[in-house]
Amino acid sequence: MGNIISYFTGTNYTYITNDIFNKLDKNNDNLVTKDELEDYFKSLSDKIDKNNDGVISKEELEDYLKTESDQKDIEIAEWRELYQEERLKTELLEEEIKRLRVYLDFATGKDNLHNPSFISTIALEEYIKDNILKTDANLKYIPDLLEKKAYFSMYKTMLESLEKLCNTTYLNIMNHKISILIEPDMLKNEK
Repeated sequence: MGNIISYFTGTNYTYITNDIFNKLDKNNDNLVTKDELEDYFKSLSDKIDKNNDGVISKEELEDYLKTESDQKDIEIAEWRELYQEERLKTELLEEEIKRLRVYLDFATGKDNLHNPSFISTIALEEYIKDNILKTDANLKYIPDLLEKKAYFSMYKTMLESLEKLCNTTYLNIMNHKISILIEPDMLKNEK
């Protein structure tokens, strides 16, 4: 039953158990004594009993749990934001490496300039999130997740077609090839 609940709620009971046990086991002997338990609950009750009357009311417990939950939500949001920033930086670096390899191949005579795709999935997701899902174009009766996937698929197909057209079309002027290269504008913002 615990595995089913953790699957749907994302709760990792082993992590929670270890966290609580480590807080209780002050001398790190992998055992929790009655004194350690009493000390922990005494310090916890001091945190919860805001009016210091020696008892914990239901309201005080609710306030404490809400405050703790809110703090965890803030921490989770901060970690998610950091993760998204690092994910974006990683993809931008990977795209920059890909582009530099293409230019290196081109400079060394391996003309692979038009083979790789420079379409950034993160740039496309950001565009849809900022310009479609937050505007009047957002369809109110379709869940955003489905709408996002539909727009993503449509715009990616459009960009891939445009990229293919640009990659196969060029001008040759005085033995110099002039072509159009499609790359995400987000790379310019990172530099």
